Amino acid sequence: MKRRSFIGTGSAALLAGTVNGCGEKTTGNLSVSENGNLAGYSLEELREQFRHDLFDEFLPFAVKYVVDNEYGGFMCNADRDGTRVSTDKSTWNEGRGIWVFSYLYNNVDPDPKWLEIAGK
Repeated sequence: MKRRSFIGTGSAALLAGTVNGCGEKTTGNLSVSENGNLAGYSLEELREQFRHDLFDEFLPFAVKYVVDNEYGGFMCNADRDGTRVSTDKSTWNEGRGIWVFSYLYNNVDPDPKWLEIAGK
């Protein structure tokens, strides 16, 4: 099959979203029901899940195992249990860490500890 004919047949429907037999609009793997739930969750439930993932899971882990409190910067080569796989630092990861903690301070939670981490 030629790629242009393939793109024209049904793939546009996948990109634009379709309505399935249950009255839900689907886009990729997510579905929005008529009551506004996304993938079976209300917006409030999703917001709370994302808040939990960020503030209760990711940030405590990053502060404990990724932030280099001795020399500054970030050691992003940590395993899931916090074990350092390598002490190498890359410019890309340093910039990414600075951006993440600066953005967190400026747009999500103006706690001075986030700005201090970004500044180190």
